[in-house]
Amino acid sequence: MGSEKYIMEGVRKIPIIVEADVVVAGSGPAGIGAALACARNGARTVIIEREFALGGMMTTGLMSKIAISSTIKGIAVEIIEKLAQTGMSLPKGAPEVPIDPEATKILLDELLLRENVQIMLGSVVAGATVESGEIKAVIVENKSGRQAITAKVFIDATGDGDLAVTAGASYELGRKEDGLCSAPTLMFRIGNVDIEAMLSYIVEHPEELQGYSFSKPRDPSELVEAIHSRPQAYANFGRFNALINKVAAEREFNEWEWQVLRQRNGFVILNMPQPNQVLVNSTRILQTSSVDAQQLSNSMVEGRKQAWFLFEFLKQNLSGFQDSYIMDTAAQMGVRESRRIVGDYMLTEDDVLNQARFDDVIVRNTGGVEVHSPTGNELQIVHLKTGEWYDIPYRSILVKDLNNLLVAGRCFSATHIALSAARSIGFCMAQGQAAGTAAALAIKSGVNIRQVPISELRSLLDM
Repeated sequence: MGSEKYIMEGVRKIPIIVEADVVVAGSGPAGIGAALACARNGARTVIIEREFALGGMMTTGLMSKIAISSTIKGIAVEIIEKLAQTGMSLPKGAPEVPIDPEATKILLDELLLRENVQIMLGSVVAGATVESGEIKAVIVENKSGRQAITAKVFIDATGDGDLAVTAGASYELGRKEDGLCSAPTLMFRIGNVDIEAMLSYIVEHPEELQGYSFSKPRDPSELVEAIHSRPQAYANFGRFNALINKVAAEREFNEWEWQVLRQRNGFVILNMPQPNQVLVNSTRILQTSSVDAQQLSNSMVEGRKQAWFLFEFLKQNLSGFQDSYIMDTAAQMGVRESRRIVGDYMLTEDDVLNQARFDDVIVRNTGGVEVHSPTGNELQIVHLKTGEWYDIPYRSILVKDLNNLLVAGRCFSATHIALSAARSIGFCMAQGQAAGTAAALAIKSGVNIRQVPISELRSLLDM
């Protein structure tokens, strides 16, 4: 017997509040793609979200740019184009398209309600009932207490695989040697930035753009052109290492401060659709787990501390930031990796690097390996060449030993390295669209999700 203390809850009667065709758990990019695809293909759909806004990392997570592969079409492109109509995205920015998070929240509300998707915000997955390998109901907890929702098919788009794990699915966590996952980031936005003053500084100090090896533009003239074009294009400013070294020569940083300044090799600053705003992707929280409640809480506290330190550095030292202020820090941690659910097929690093092809392909992706070290400053990056891609098979979103559950987003069946290449927002949305389409097709055809005709599924996905 263990020494843990515990209490007994007793037996509770849980009311069934909805009987749906499909339940989508999680409303991040994968969940949005799944719910819209389900509803548009005739399935009565309910979406469950723990936050009080749709969009996940795009909105409450402030990773407010849709990184999208040239091979991805569908709902991801639709959202970019709809936001662009009101100037709330930068349409010339592919493969990374900055979006306004608040405009995205209201757009997602409108899109789902138009398709009669029932939205349940402030609700977390608290359990599931399973019989003979089939989920009968998901149990949620919210202000009304514990409630049950039944469905024919379930889609786990929680990112952490919460529904799959509570239903008994097997999973892997982190890298093999120690179980640690790619380090997360807490995003934040800064307002009232004089972009022109920052541009002038960069033109005068082009060395500040060195050291950022995996994103363009890097030449000052390209940044000037991106900012001055109409509509404005995506611009990535950084890393400002020369500035950091100059300030470090004039004042002494303690060990924590120096680590924060160097953990992303300097600053990663992105422009936004709204004028005089920038998005900062420069924090890093080491050796933490997003599926450990206390560690996740501690990480949010640490992330905000890092954000404010980085903001104060910019405000005091970089041209254009003197009158700026923090607009907001993200309401949730930017988790890059946690549980990876074991599916019928697990995507591997070799599949990514060797451009694997599968007969049951549902998404094609061009993203390369990008592992953020959980223990230090290292960043492992391997690009694919222009025009290269790899397939994601349908089998990788089917959960082993469960007959009516699909997974979409960063909890799909992939290895630690492979997931690092296949977790971008546009990709997750496309994978969710595939899962939602498959769920609706299974219901419409009266078959098990493993019996969905792949040719018809691919036709509906325009592949």
